[in-house]
Amino acid sequence: MNSVRYKKFNKNHKQRGFTLMEMVVVLAVFSTTSLIAVDLFMTITNVQRQVRNVQAVQSDARFAIESIAQAVKLGTIDYDYYQAVCSGGNNPGDPCPNGNECVGTGAICDKIDLSIPINILATKDQDNNQIFYKLNGQDIEVCSNTYYEYNRCNLMNDQHQPENNWQKVTPSGVKVTDLKIYVMPFSDPFAIPNECTVNRDCDSNQCVDKRCVIQDKQPAVTILLETVSNDVGYEEKVNLQTTVTSMIYRR
Repeated sequence: MNSVRYKKFNKNHKQRGFTLMEMVVVLAVFSTTSLIAVDLFMTITNVQRQVRNVQAVQSDARFAIESIAQAVKLGTIDYDYYQAVCSGGNNPGDPCPNGNECVGTGAICDKIDLSIPINILATKDQDNNQIFYKLNGQDIEVCSNTYYEYNRCNLMNDQHQPENNWQKVTPSGVKVTDLKIYVMPFSDPFAIPNECTVNRDCDSNQCVDKRCVIQDKQPAVTILLETVSNDVGYEEKVNLQTTVTSMIYRR
């Protein structure tokens, strides 16, 4: 009787185990599930990193473009600067009000055409201080000529020259790949009408009754900015555009 019970118990005990095939199947399912879980985790991590990177680039780009916009909004366009600017030679971008400030081979003093995009934005604040913005390499920089130190800003676009008076506007997390600035109107709307004989005598290109037509518009600037992240492997590109109008009214 005891022998029968032992055999029955031993038979039931053997049925509770796993076969080798069952173990292989379980291990295969577990491995596949683990691989899927790890792959999903890595994908989610990469997506989160890209989202954070895009948000950081957008924030840094907005900061740069808002800095320029504030200078225009609280000041006005320095149209006098664009009337005589050096090109070529050793000091391109420097003002040449007397016509003899440009030095170097091929240097000329000429007027900047504001009907096309410009790379140097010249503004004046309410205290009549000049504020310049320009793209130097992959950074936007700002410099101010105060009324008592009017030639402290070196406007040469040479990224290898130390320019201590210029300060970076763009944060270190981004680099600027393109900057276009459009000034409207093309001529000073606050200027006194000059005498003229033909249209080309006027900045507005309009001569009526021997007087240059002054456009009755507030100065405005449209800024197109393209930036990318400095994060290696995640160079997210961000394009921003804004148009801002000067709040100073002088008519």
